[in-house]
Amino acid sequence: MGTQLNTEPKSIDRLLSVPALAKAWGVSPRTIWRKIETGALPVVRLTPHCTRVRESVAAEHVAQLESSR
Repeated sequence: MGTQLNTEPKSIDRLLSVPALAKAWGVSPRTIWRKIETGALPVVRLTPHCTRVRESVAAEHVAQLESSR
């Protein structure tokens, strides 16, 4: 009758560095930074100098761009 813990593995979203995302998209890191600065691409800031983008957020961003064409 106590609280039951969920022991099933959860899907963990990978965190991508700006250079890694830029390489995957075939653009410059500056292009990614512009999207971050305008708020178009939400990020996770682990420390003041460690910024990451969730893989699912990046995929969603690309899907939105493709659907707007």
